[in-house]
Amino acid sequence: MWTFLGKNKHRSKSQTMSLASARDIVNAFTPVYEQIAPPTPSSPIILASPHSGRLYPEAFLAQTGLSLATLRRVEDAFVDDIFRPLAAHGFSFLSANFPRVITDVNRSADEWPPESKAQISKRPFSISPRARAGLGVVPMRVAVHENIYEDVLPAAHVALRIKRLHVPYHKALSGLLNHTKTKFGRAVLLDCHSMPALGENGQRNADIVLGNRFGEACHGQTIDTLRSILQGFGYDVRLNDPYAGGYVTAHYGKPHTGTEAIQIEINKDLYLDTSALLPHQGMEKLARNLQSAILQFAHEFERPADIAAQ
Repeated sequence: MWTFLGKNKHRSKSQTMSLASARDIVNAFTPVYEQIAPPTPSSPIILASPHSGRLYPEAFLAQTGLSLATLRRVEDAFVDDIFRPLAAHGFSFLSANFPRVITDVNRSADEWPPESKAQISKRPFSISPRARAGLGVVPMRVAVHENIYEDVLPAAHVALRIKRLHVPYHKALSGLLNHTKTKFGRAVLLDCHSMPALGENGQRNADIVLGNRFGEACHGQTIDTLRSILQGFGYDVRLNDPYAGGYVTAHYGKPHTGTEAIQIEINKDLYLDTSALLPHQGMEKLARNLQSAILQFAHEFERPADIAAQ
């Protein structure tokens, strides 16, 4: 269950932006992530859910004027619950316990909010398009006109969140990938997300979108196999449209080194009541189908002529 710790309306703005409040935020996440790593994994497939964290500490809520419902709108709500049961079959599983509005681990640690970076940098610095839009490693907004903070977030807050949340998550993920590749000679990361039912133009998104950075993050046969299996369950599956994969997919997906990465985006309509932010009756069927699909996908890697030899 997600936890809502009510906002303390009596705290002054200086208190909410103090370094002590920054520490209160990161200290609320103990542990930073949930990791299930079998000593002897049964498959080279690793499942990760970077955006399903749903704990909102009081110290963070005191910094924003946005409602909890607005903040939660960008969660990949309950995606961790869909894939966690596969750990019982010997799959490695990793999920961030903190929400993406606090720290987004699907962004590079260098994608600082420009206004915060300017506080500590006397020289010109590069700004990614995502950071410029307020959607960097520490997001500044949840939508174009919905700023999380009224003022610039102090640089010390950004640095602390990266050090205490972003770095540990990626250290854990790198460790899982290295351990898996040592055992199997290869690793396949499935980075699991959810997406809005409708796209920017109002058209319905596919049931599932698989992204591999247009072929850069995994072998074509790998993603085609997963797509075919999912289509066998009756899902409309598209490749790289409109999501080709974020930082995690691009950073870890290096098929020439034996590590592949695929971003999975699931249409929220399939399992979530977006008004109540609770799973609806479709959740059970979706979870059962996706777990079966991943088990079938894993079976493909047991073939002698495996795709890792491409």
